[in-house]
Amino acid sequence: VFVPGGNFSKGSTHDQHTVKQADVVLMGFPYDMKMKPSVRKNDLMIYANVTDPVSVAMTWGMFAVGWLEVTEYDRADKAFRRGYANIKPPFAVWTETPSGGTVNFITGAGGFLQSVVFGYGGLRLREDRLAVHPPPLPSGTTNLTLNGLHYRGNKLKLEISSTRWSIRVLKRQAGATDLDLCDLNGVRTLKFGNTVENGRNVAASIRPNGMCGTHTAR
Repeated sequence: VFVPGGNFSKGSTHDQHTVKQADVVLMGFPYDMKMKPSVRKNDLMIYANVTDPVSVAMTWGMFAVGWLEVTEYDRADKAFRRGYANIKPPFAVWTETPSGGTVNFITGAGGFLQSVVFGYGGLRLREDRLAVHPPPLPSGTTNLTLNGLHYRGNKLKLEISSTRWSIRVLKRQAGATDLDLCDLNGVRTLKFGNTVENGRNVAASIRPNGMCGTHTAR
């Protein structure tokens, strides 16, 4: 169904019903549909109010990513923490809903993982680059480490603190693509074993060697 302008919340009748799980909010991520930030925020606001409060596990991870995209960090924090409600002992597996349902619910675990990698990790995988722009970490969190990100034959380590973020090449497969980090500071080659740092609010992209050109950010 084609909706001109991508404003999926405009004219919605969902304000009179309960939505089972994340649906329209998935258009921003992971579908990555281009829309104005105001439209993205509007969709999140409307659907946050009508989504089942005991929704399936992946829902709150997708809301967390969305709130981070529109810089609503307090809302993102609350949505992110709701994802923990579906983790059940003793093996810390996800259930479909907080009260039960399908056990070892991989969709829910995957949604939570994406809220870490693509939410607080600030990563976006594009056709020609890996974009990096970490948002503020959840409240009470001082550091986040994503160890073992694989991109074009390179195994990467992303570390994020309150003042900086850094990227390091941990391992390279045979035939791995040489990579550059492109940002407003210029172009820096990512060499095996070396750590490249950036200020906390700097947006950057990781591209094949020699492909930065004028693309210094996301």
